[in-house]
Amino acid sequence: MRLRLTGPDNQRLEFEIPQHGVTVGRGSMNHADLEDRTVSRRHLRVSLNVDGRVILEDLNSRYGTFLNGRRIRTPVAIQEDDGFQFGSWFGDIVDESQGGGARRSTREIKAVNPENSPPSKSITRKTRTGTLPAVGTKPRVLYWVAVAALSMLILSLLVLLLQTQT
Repeated sequence: MRLRLTGPDNQRLEFEIPQHGVTVGRGSMNHADLEDRTVSRRHLRVSLNVDGRVILEDLNSRYGTFLNGRRIRTPVAIQEDDGFQFGSWFGDIVDESQGGGARRSTREIKAVNPENSPPSKSITRKTRTGTLPAVGTKPRVLYWVAVAALSMLILSLLVLLLQTQT
C-alpha cells in the first residue's frame, strides 16, 4: 500500500506505508515534510493496523483532516477509493498489489474551506478536483481585536499620566 499526496501546484509525493505509519506535516520530524502554511506541524498519520487495513488519523491539527468531505476527529479506516484533504493538499491510497499503481482515486474529493484557515496569497487555488475558494478571514478579525485592545491600553495610560500631572 502506498500513500499518494497531491499539492496545490500538482506536486506529487508517494510513500510506502509501513506498519508504524507515515506522518505528514510542516516539520522535519515527519516522513512528509510539507512547506505549506495550511498544514500543521504534525498534521496526520496514515498507518496499517494488524489486519492490514489503512488507518487515517488527524493529529489534533489546527485546520483538520477531511475524509470524503467530512472532518475526522478519531482514527478511521480508509480504502483505495477514499480521498482525503488536509489544508491545500489531497491524499489517497494506492494498492499496487491490486493493479492500482497508475489509477487515481475514483471518488471525487469534496473541497472544504475551514473557517479558521490562514489567509491565502491568492483568491483561488487550483487543485486536482477543481478550484478552492479563498480561505477564511478569521485571523484578520483577531488582528483587529488585538489592535483595538492595544489602542485602549495606550489611551488609558495617557489618561492616567495626565491625571497624575495635574
